[in-house]
Amino acid sequence: MENTTYYYHVTYARNWKTIQHKGLTPSVGKRSRKLSEKPAIFLFGSKDDAEDALMNWLGDELEGYPVILLQVSLPPGVQAHKVAFEYQVFQPIPPQYIRNLGEI
Repeated sequence: MENTTYYYHVTYARNWKTIQHKGLTPSVGKRSRKLSEKPAIFLFGSKDDAEDALMNWLGDELEGYPVILLQVSLPPGVQAHKVAFEYQVFQPIPPQYIRNLGEI
């Protein structure tokens, strides 16, 4: 990972094998549809922000399944756009820029 700025992404643990091979791809899912109709990857600016979201609204959304915290570094030329309390990325993030920090 070349970039020293890290972002954090929370996802179901069952998604990890696909992420290891394909990385993260912008999409519009049922949760993100509430925030944006443009395909995006949603990231948090810190581990604390991700954990706070899990203790509140995101935990309610992901309830019932194991989740993992991913540390993400952005590839050259890819930008994160601040929107409210999260960041949105509109380009794919290859797997070499993603590290699994484990189940939370």
